[in-house]
Amino acid sequence: MAQGKQVISPQDYALRPPLELMEAAARGEIGLDRRLAQALLDAGERTAEDAVRFIGADRSSDRVFVLGYLGEVLRLIASPRAIPFYIQMLRMLAEEGEETPLAVEAALRSFGEAALDPLLALYEELGRLGEDPREEVAYLLATLGVRDPRILRILEDRLEVDPLGALLLMGLYRDPAARPIVERFRGSLTPGGDLYAELLRECEETLRRLDAPPEPFPDLEHPFEFLPETAPPVFSVLPEEEIEKFLDSPCDEYRLAAVEEMFRRDLDDRLGRKLLQMARIDPSVGVRAACWETIGRAWASEEAIAALKQRLADESAPAEERCGAMLGLARHAGEEDVYPFVLRFASDPATRSKAVEMMWRSQHMGFSAFIPPFLDDPDTEVRRNAVLAVGYFGLVAHLDRLRRLMRDEELRGDAIYAYALAAPAKTTPASVRSLYRKVDKEAGGLSEEEDEILRVALDHRLAMHGYPPVFRVETEEDPGEWEEEEPFVEAPPPHPKVGRNDPCPCGSGKKFKKCCGG
Repeated sequence: MAQGKQVISPQDYALRPPLELMEAAARGEIGLDRRLAQALLDAGERTAEDAVRFIGADRSSDRVFVLGYLGEVLRLIASPRAIPFYIQMLRMLAEEGEETPLAVEAALRSFGEAALDPLLALYEELGRLGEDPREEVAYLLATLGVRDPRILRILEDRLEVDPLGALLLMGLYRDPAARPIVERFRGSLTPGGDLYAELLRECEETLRRLDAPPEPFPDLEHPFEFLPETAPPVFSVLPEEEIEKFLDSPCDEYRLAAVEEMFRRDLDDRLGRKLLQMARIDPSVGVRAACWETIGRAWASEEAIAALKQRLADESAPAEERCGAMLGLARHAGEEDVYPFVLRFASDPATRSKAVEMMWRSQHMGFSAFIPPFLDDPDTEVRRNAVLAVGYFGLVAHLDRLRRLMRDEELRGDAIYAYALAAPAKTTPASVRSLYRKVDKEAGGLSEEEDEILRVALDHRLAMHGYPPVFRVETEEDPGEWEEEEPFVEAPPPHPKVGRNDPCPCGSGKKFKKCCGG
């Protein structure tokens, strides 16, 4: 966060200049959601003017790319004052060799003749970069819906550098004045020459199109369809000292998001005590619950553990808050002043989901026998946590259930993740790719999102066995095709040491000594 800048809460968006909101979004301090879009939309012409100033400034230090987002909002405002914004965006995309987004094309077409001179000037300017960057602008000119001899002259000139592309653009341009140009070009073709037949066909097709009415472009979906209702600041790009400022925000949503981000970090005593104070006095029970959980995960001092156990045992505290304290004690799940509360909370439908989550997060084998019945719980979140518990506890007796759940749209991703953890297989960096292929086959193929879920799960499995990640490194380095490694080998995954009187980790419900340990 810029020095001296205050946190901008969503309820304050309407009070801030659009440029200030844009700059804050580019720094990652506010989320790109519908609330921000609506505030910018409500500011109308001022947003268009500020967007031009925003894109005209040096954007090299931006933490978050927001130009595409702004382009969508400006498309709804539909002010010609935004034309310089779109022209600059085209310039930047051309210089980087990127394609023009459909929303930018649609916005410029909507301006019609008002966009003509700026596009013509940009076309001339981009000549320094060669013909490829100019092709995007030529396409926009041809589809602008404006007839102008300067456009036709550009398309005619392009016959020399890209004849097929130029003919296609003339066909889209639909100006009868292009007919003698196309006929003259057709007459200049040498029979048997390179691309003769293809060029001849394209000439005939272009001549046919010149007298036809323009084909309408399909309407784009409303930009809000792609935006989340709410989105937190982009904490992943903010340094810790900036995130800490959000802990003091008057907005419950921001305080909660900041606390949840702290969950991923190691807290020093100063910050740990700040969260402990918030856990005790914050006006939001949701924030207090998140503070308790984060304290246990990211601070875990003796002071914190004592406070967590005290809150867990406090019958007067809200159940949500006590559940947060319980999850914060995951590393202490087997202790006599924690374990009974987990079972008690699991027996209550109101707290069951958090209790089952506590079971798999703790990975305490004493909970493994309690998991199978929760796979049939009427609450989806209970079932989701039970599925994950099957994976973390390696309950191989329930792998068939995971296979069936891969056909359940609500739980498919969780079932894939859990199956990747629990499947009996050798776990080494060399063999994990074979396991990837096995899970892919069991799932009947993977979407892009499911592929990421599986890769994360397998990297987690490797970490649980003391190995570095494989797939995260590959994603960063983009190595291309995998090399063939060791074949898939069936082998039971290792688990934490199980006592002979503990429930068997296979999920049968029997004692270990009467089952797999017999």
